[in-house]
Amino acid sequence: MKGASKQSERIPLQEACQRLRMSREQVMPRLQRGDLDGGKDQLSGHWYVTLESIERYLIAESTAADPASA
Repeated sequence: MKGASKQSERIPLQEACQRLRMSREQVMPRLQRGDLDGGKDQLSGHWYVTLESIERYLIAESTAADPASA
């Protein structure tokens, strides 16, 4: 993926779960609601989450957990 930006980088669902410290059962509803960006790869059939949305979600969660940092 030469020249691909971090925003479009796709992370396999399993890795996304690890980064988010959540189970698959916790991540899938967030994907379906649009809290996380991603989907199912048409060729492989594997689920993915974008790195940008993982980072955005983690920042939002940390801000919500610590209102003093807002």
